[in-house]
Amino acid sequence: MNKRKLTSRQQRFAEQYIVDLNAKRAAIRAGYSPKTAHSAGPRLLADVDVAAAIEKTKKVRAAEAGVDAAWVLAQAVQVYQRCVQEVRPVLHPKTRKQLQDGDGNSIFRFNAAGANAALTLIGKHVEVGAFEERLAVSGNLSVAERIMAGRARVRMAGITHSRSALPGEAPLASQRH
Repeated sequence: MNKRKLTSRQQRFAEQYIVDLNAKRAAIRAGYSPKTAHSAGPRLLADVDVAAAIEKTKKVRAAEAGVDAAWVLAQAVQVYQRCVQEVRPVLHPKTRKQLQDGDGNSIFRFNAAGANAALTLIGKHVEVGAFEERLAVSGNLSVAERIMAGRARVRMAGITHSRSALPGEAPLASQRH
């Protein structure tokens, strides 16, 4: 890659961008005009050399802070555990007695939104892969063979189509006269 030296304003932009990850405000703090900062910020982010400087600065900052994927995962687990441990009874506003549901079971409250957010973050973690979509392909058929087999099943089922048969293909059942 052909790296060029950044201008002083570009370097200041890269340093300022990691403060709040807001391109417009970083451009203004780096000395760009507030009137054009809304376009200068995204343009600077698209610049390969500026983007590389930002990434380098982010990595240094994360290393200094000791933040990595394992740390984020551990913190998310702690947040989840705190959210579900803080189970409080639901009290009647006037009598302050614990409320019960229709079956006579006591009603409790906990931070469900916080617990769900933490679980989502944990589930998206690369090693956990809870939300990873997987496609299992079995058999030894190629894609073309699978398409041909699917078309044959459609013909056998008598499903009609409006398209014409492809060259070298028998007419579909709906097109036979």
